[in-house]
Amino acid sequence: MVISLVKYVPHARAMLDILKQFKDRGLLRETLFQSDGNAILRVVTVDSQQEEWIAKVLGDPVIGNSRVARSRIRYDDL
Repeated sequence: MVISLVKYVPHARAMLDILKQFKDRGLLRETLFQSDGNAILRVVTVDSQQEEWIAKVLGDPVIGNSRVARSRIRYDDL
């Protein structure tokens, strides 16, 4: 599982960079940047809390209600 999750790290970093740009331009509130950034980091960080964070993020009814973006990255090919 660790090897499978490692391939998401560059994508997570890119998402954090984009969120920071939005925050810096005033398009994203600081609290949302902190919350979303923390969730992204916790999901891809391999530690004892990783599975709990994955369940928390995927189990959130607002997040899981509908897709807000579609990745063009084919993770199965990595």
